[in-house]
Amino acid sequence: MFMITSFLTTLFIIWMVARIWKSSPALAAVSFLVFPVAIIPLVQNWGDEETDIKVPFFLALASWGYTIYSFLSFVRPDTEEQEALLAIARMLA
Repeated sequence: MFMITSFLTTLFIIWMVARIWKSSPALAAVSFLVFPVAIIPLVQNWGDEETDIKVPFFLALASWGYTIYSFLSFVRPDTEEQEALLAIARMLA
């Protein structure tokens, strides 16, 4: 699931950057590298039919959030592993 959501996030960001590129290529390049910078064109172009990025921005944000959630749930240790690590830590303390 992690790979699918990562791929979707990338697609949404490319869609968003393509729309930003129409108004400011430099801002589009920076938005691709640093996602939070996309808030600037989101606010500036709100409601403009040609360069509005509401849909791709919020889809990318939701997809990224789910990607982080799925990654963190994947790497979380099981209860048995946690108990074993605590037992080892108690023996060493």
